[in-house]
Amino acid sequence: MAESRNLCSFEKNVLFTLIGAVLQPNKFNMEENFGKHTSQVGHLLQLMCTSLEDQIQHRKYFYKSATLVREGMVIVHNSDISGDPSSATVS
Repeated sequence: MAESRNLCSFEKNVLFTLIGAVLQPNKFNMEENFGKHTSQVGHLLQLMCTSLEDQIQHRKYFYKSATLVREGMVIVHNSDISGDPSSATVS
């Protein structure tokens, strides 16, 4: 799947993190809403990025036009494409 969609290492790590959070929710900062585990984009960025600049550069992976979102591999809720997606939830 990763090769056919040309996913970069960051995108693969997002998927691994979300899968891990479902398998071991007590290890991750995930909220359960109506039986679905979700996390804020900002939490994922803090977990996976080493600096604020890095977090800003990687926000693009959560926009509607990004491969992960466009192809339905992750679902971003309450994201405003013109604003900062860090407060949006992802599942």
